[in-house]
Amino acid sequence: GGVLIHRATAERPQQEIRRPAEVLRLLDREYPIERVNKLFTITYIILNVKEGRVSYSNAAHPPPILLHRDGRLDLLEEGGTIIGLGGVLPFEEGEKGIDPGDKLFIYTDGIPEAINDQRVEYSNRRLENIIKKNRHLTTEEFAEAIINDVRQFIGNEPLADDITCLVIELARDEAIDLI
Repeated sequence: GGVLIHRATAERPQQEIRRPAEVLRLLDREYPIERVNKLFTITYIILNVKEGRVSYSNAAHPPPILLHRDGRLDLLEEGGTIIGLGGVLPFEEGEKGIDPGDKLFIYTDGIPEAINDQRVEYSNRRLENIIKKNRHLTTEEFAEAIINDVRQFIGNEPLADDITCLVIELARDEAIDLI
């Protein structure tokens, strides 16, 4: 799976960047399973810090989580199927507001699907709870807290898949600098 992020600024406005659903449609067309013999997931995000907007589309990738400063969570679920199936379904696109102090959490499915020695899955519910619990941490501490919680949960069990995450926080003064 992969994550592509474009940061739209005053110097590079969003109009110059292809919309997320269009990018996924083009990838799906260019990388059919018949040609590359692989399927893949991806999340494509445009973070417009000037307007405080996140535009996105997912191709069967775990939905990024927008953590608002007050603890509310928005799952960025719009999208479609895995890349490589040749346009079986259209890719939907979503958009959410993001404010200074909000965090955007992007991760691989190895986190919620991690399994402990009791054969219990870490789960999306546990992930959402640990995200809310650690919302006041810096981005680095936030990512470490989640990875450490997953490792503690699985104990000595080997990871079946990678656990990767990216945390982006909209700085409190970033929007002011761009106005």
